[in-house]
Amino acid sequence: MRLLVTETLDPDGAMHRWCTPDLVALGHEALALPTQELAPLLGPDGLAAWILAVAEHFRPDLVLLCPPYD
Repeated sequence: MRLLVTETLDPDGAMHRWCTPDLVALGHEALALPTQELAPLLGPDGLAAWILAVAEHFRPDLVLLCPPYD
């Protein structure tokens, strides 16, 4: 299964790598979206456009989101 997951890539951030390592270990293809890091840089509209562009290219079966960037 192909999954997009909102995760923090910064080891000191909230929800750091909260599930992609486990999903990959189970045989899934998981792509982490560093929304916590990108939200301040892109703003809400830019972040939404970026997520849509990634999803259109990656074509996930499932998207897993966690607050506050969902």
